[in-house]
Amino acid sequence: YLPGGHGRHTEEVAHAPMFRKWCDRLDPRFKVKSVFIDSYDDLESRLQFIKFHTADQAYGKRQVVFMRGDSVGMLVILRSGGRDYAVMTKQARLAVGVFEHLEIPAGSMDSDGTFVGAAAYEIKEELGVDIPSDELIELYPNTRDEHYRGIAISPGACDERMRFFYTVRSVTPEELVDFER
Repeated sequence: YLPGGHGRHTEEVAHAPMFRKWCDRLDPRFKVKSVFIDSYDDLESRLQFIKFHTADQAYGKRQVVFMRGDSVGMLVILRSGGRDYAVMTKQARLAVGVFEHLEIPAGSMDSDGTFVGAAAYEIKEELGVDIPSDELIELYPNTRDEHYRGIAISPGACDERMRFFYTVRSVTPEELVDFER
């Protein structure tokens, strides 16, 4: 599905899982006349970002879409000494101009993975902690239906929907100090 598709890399984008998912989610009240592929980034042997614009007859103007696919965010709470502590990570984020940006652990979804599996993987990768998938509880689990699960982060131009999970883990005061590093 690439109505009137043209531009660079049309064939690669037409077969990309994130683009196919967008097409499946597309409300039929939009009358997309054409899609023009502006650019894409192929990282780690898969399309990770796609920028395109459309001509939509129903909406009446050109729409720009920055496609990055779905993601997960994790709120990890450490309980120690009768208090709760939220675990944050520091990441270099050029897009916002901050070298040590404080944020919750988060990551992009693989096209073939599950949300809860991706959340457990990101916790392991960013925090070095193994948390079984069944210990992760989804926040807002009933947001619409399966096509629209999660929260749209910037729906004016980006397709990303983020699903949030949390877990609470009791730790000793010594273990808590290790997380502060």
